[in-house]
Amino acid sequence: MSALALTACSLGFGLDREQCEKTADCSGFGNAECVDKVCVAIESTGGGGAGGSVPVDPKWDCIGNVEPPDPGGDTVRHVYRFVLAVDESHVPDNLSTQVCAGIDPDCENPKPGFPQPDANGLLELDLPVNDLSSFLKITSDETMPTTVFLQRPIIIPQTEKIIRMVSLETIIALAEGAADVPYDPLKSSAVILTSNCLDERTSGVRIESAAADQDTVPFYFNSSIPNPDVTETDTQGAGGFLNLPPGPATVKIYRASTDELIGTGTFLGQAGVLSYLPIGPTEGD
Repeated sequence: MSALALTACSLGFGLDREQCEKTADCSGFGNAECVDKVCVAIESTGGGGAGGSVPVDPKWDCIGNVEPPDPGGDTVRHVYRFVLAVDESHVPDNLSTQVCAGIDPDCENPKPGFPQPDANGLLELDLPVNDLSSFLKITSDETMPTTVFLQRPIIIPQTEKIIRMVSLETIIALAEGAADVPYDPLKSSAVILTSNCLDERTSGVRIESAAADQDTVPFYFNSSIPNPDVTETDTQGAGGFLNLPPGPATVKIYRASTDELIGTGTFLGQAGVLSYLPIGPTEGD
């Protein structure tokens, strides 16, 4: 990747995402223009003359050159909002969350001192910058057991992650109705939330996992409905797997149009538990 492309990537990870209102505001960044309030380097196509340049897409310019954002301290804030998938205006009844250590998969000793979601289902957690092994355990009267795994920060402040919780009946209906396979309570299920370089949900992402076996059913959300026949994300940026074998699972996400690897994430699948794993562009991929 050229030096100009690297410059564009670093701009996308600035603490202030709104860097400009017009191209003139980007004069301090060299040959750059204002795209969606971000100063984006203009990379020459080699054609010369007018029209011989094309802006780098700020949504994807960091792929392969991810620069971790500066948290400005020892902790980073993770923001979640928990809602019912069937009615996003409703917070699940008796919603309760625990912060669990990665070495404690059953969360027998939850970490103390963390808040509960507020009346709107909003939860803000300040966790150590390098803590990628902790996870959240979420229960309610209306949904199946749920875990949420941390995402490596893409930008700071991180965007709010909406966790659309579902009932066991909904998962069974998805498996047996939409996918025409029996739901296996001894297997795990996962929803993967994909993000681009601006920490935004986006379409055109393919999700893969080597942990899948012959009984696993991949699906993508299509117009907010899980669909096993779709092969990439829509603007909701989400997909997942039914009937995954329990145990550690690695998930990789790709740009469907170019086969570029965007990022990698891991989670621990548990029997009868729905896991949420946000993944965006990651280092070293």
